[in-house]
Amino acid sequence: MRPQKLSEKLVALVEKEQRSRKKILLIYGDCCSVITSLEARPGVVRTRGHNCCYLLLGLDRYRQLSHEGAFFILPEWIHRWQEVFRDELGLDHEHAVLFMGEMHRKLVYLDTGVIPVPLDLLRDCATYCGLPFEVLPTPLDTFREAIETALSRLETSEGPL
Repeated sequence: MRPQKLSEKLVALVEKEQRSRKKILLIYGDCCSVITSLEARPGVVRTRGHNCCYLLLGLDRYRQLSHEGAFFILPEWIHRWQEVFRDELGLDHEHAVLFMGEMHRKLVYLDTGVIPVPLDLLRDCATYCGLPFEVLPTPLDTFREAIETALSRLETSEGPL
């Protein structure tokens, strides 16, 4: 929710690691404005994908669900849904229903199998947004593949070390 803060932290971290002559793998989508300039640096490689959901689902599945009007919810995010909708976006129930209904037709929780599915939180979020929800089993294979592909590019990249 704070891309500028993320940018500052990532730049500082990348610079620190580069001073140590390390190669760097960024496992990020297009989360902040500096991400492309960071991956353009020698010895820095980033996973391919616009966001975390893309990294978990792969391009085809991500596009399909997006075209179906999915609003993706990640395991970490569901625990903060109230903070995001109410505090960060300033959406009360009425405005959340209007806002979400204009762009989305359903909430899709990406169940990576790492933690139990928080059904009560999903129901609360769905009610608040006025949208149905579904739980989509999302094995980490596609994510692992994205990381392995990026690591391969990192091994062959020129730069620090």
